Amino acid sequence: MKSFFSVLALAGTVSSLDNGLAKTPPMGWSSWNAYACNVTQKNMQDAANSMVSLGLHEVGYEFVNIDDCWMAKERNAAGELAPAPGQFTDMKALGDYIHSKGLKYGIYESSGGMTCQQRAGTLQNETCCENRDAKQWATWGVDYVKFDNCFAYPPWWPVSQPQNETQRGIRYSRMRDAIAASGRKMVFSICAPPNKLDPEVGDWAADVGNLWRVTGDIVASWGDIRNMWKAGDERAKYAGPGAWNDLDMLEIGNAHMTISQQKSHFAWWSAYKSPLILGTDLSALSSDSLAIIKSKGVISVSQDPLGKAARCVRLDNQAPIITGPLVNNSYVALISNLSPKSDSFTLKLSDVGLPAGTTASVTDLWSGKFVKTISGDSQWTVEQDDTLVLKITPTSGSPVDYPEHFLGSADSPCYSS
Repeated sequence: MKSFFSVLALAGTVSSLDNGLAKTPPMGWSSWNAYACNVTQKNMQDAANSMVSLGLHEVGYEFVNIDDCWMAKERNAAGELAPAPGQFTDMKALGDYIHSKGLKYGIYESSGGMTCQQRAGTLQNETCCENRDAKQWATWGVDYVKFDNCFAYPPWWPVSQPQNETQRGIRYSRMRDAIAASGRKMVFSICAPPNKLDPEVGDWAADVGNLWRVTGDIVASWGDIRNMWKAGDERAKYAGPGAWNDLDMLEIGNAHMTISQQKSHFAWWSAYKSPLILGTDLSALSSDSLAIIKSKGVISVSQDPLGKAARCVRLDNQAPIITGPLVNNSYVALISNLSPKSDSFTLKLSDVGLPAGTTASVTDLWSGKFVKTISGDSQWTVEQDDTLVLKITPTSGSPVDYPEHFLGSADSPCYSS
């Protein structure tokens, strides 16, 4: 029988940016969904206050990230980025305020000539302005940079270099190097979703950024979100400490999703090790939505130091069975009911690579409570659109072959790419 650690060795070593940051997926909040292009300095300060008062910082959320529109449309006379008039007054003072709350300061820019909302971008020509911007952010105390991909074409970038792996790698590597030379460590978030010319961003991004988008922009719609977990599943091999697949910000707390759907959303992002970046108005969160994003048990899956993304091992009727290894010889198992009604589903010991006859304890990570001991197949009732999140810890026996596709040697049996 293979040991737990020999199974992990078969999965290979994940390449990652060697900046010592994001050893677990980043957790925080982003301004875009709540405020879009109308974001202000006061909005950001209020969000920092809410992160503390709601107990979010206490359970691991630490980044307060401004998205697009914090900057003016044009650079100032010195060629530097300037705060948007009427929205922001002092970017360093904002960073100081966020830091005073024990939180970290995130900022946004685009690798093109303009941001997506047509504010001043970093790429003014083939030599400017990555170093200038990174140094400016360092003086402001920035801890996290989201770097977008808008307006990366002529006149700012040669027409002979299309949006492929090579071109994107060059532009994003320039900012990686500029941040490294700035004198301040910053988590580097690559926002360059896959396209036909660059279908696997992880092939180059793992050595360039700490996280990279693997989907288009998320929409607060169950029809959209219920399929997004597949992007994390099919790219699980890229994820590991310091290097994460980004399924985009969380939509928990926003309209159009039931509590069960929000629970599934949070469970999938946690199991696939996507960053947990909240994207909602924190002042308007319901108690049910707040309870989901503060679930210590499910957060522990996201922040597990082993850093191995889960995989879907099989479908039981319309329920993906998603499992993965955790530290201390434990496993996580998700049972997601995507059928139109409440139903019962089977969890097999083999779903987590355990041999028949193994005895294991099961904890419900939503409640944090021990549920039962299993020694074979077990039945679980799951409500429509909901996801059970179970921690499986063997109390006898030892692991054998983890499902083959988890090791990167086969495609998932759960969907067609």
